[in-house]
Amino acid sequence: YALGSNDIQLAEDKSREAQYVHTAGANNFQTASENAKAKFIYLSCDAIFSGHGGNYAEDDTTLPGTALGKAKLASENYIRGRSLNYLIIRAPPLLGRGTLDHPSWIDRIREQNLLGKKIPLSKQIIRNPVHISHLSEMISQGIDRDLRGQTLHLAGLTKISEFDLAAKILNVLGLGTELLQAIEGFGLNEAIDYSLNTSETLKLLKTAPVRLDDCLKLLVRV
Repeated sequence: YALGSNDIQLAEDKSREAQYVHTAGANNFQTASENAKAKFIYLSCDAIFSGHGGNYAEDDTTLPGTALGKAKLASENYIRGRSLNYLIIRAPPLLGRGTLDHPSWIDRIREQNLLGKKIPLSKQIIRNPVHISHLSEMISQGIDRDLRGQTLHLAGLTKISEFDLAAKILNVLGLGTELLQAIEGFGLNEAIDYSLNTSETLKLLKTAPVRLDDCLKLLVRV
């Protein structure tokens, strides 16, 4: 199990490992932060919601139907009950390039494309992604402004499936999309919309909405 992975299917396949990483691991770090009297910033995810509505606000009912969502929500609740200085940031899977020993989702899609392998992706799971640099900016603001006891949503303006997102990314990278293969995620017969509403966060931080095209441009910067 990839440490910290927000891959929903991977968490379903390895639910025990997901529980260790996302719940037990986070609880251990929270305890350490309390002992050090440090701020604990926890990165949660959009899968804590059911996916049967979309455009979820921070105070909407959380009703996860996946192993990943259940593990993340358990950590959120533990942190709120135990920490005096926490900040929870909920986000979709982040866009960015990885390293040779820890490739990102984008790196894996690019590699499969270059090797001529089919790339199976879901058209049913809908999210509103952002670039990893936006997470860095939010964390910096959280520290600089000493935000505590809050849950913030980080997401973009565009709702898109992972299949259509991969097509856009491959186009930006100058690669073809012929190898993309649409599949049903988890045997679903309906769309699952995990999109997050960021209105309250944007007001609090006084920042502008994140556009997908701007995120994609960051992927090709040297």
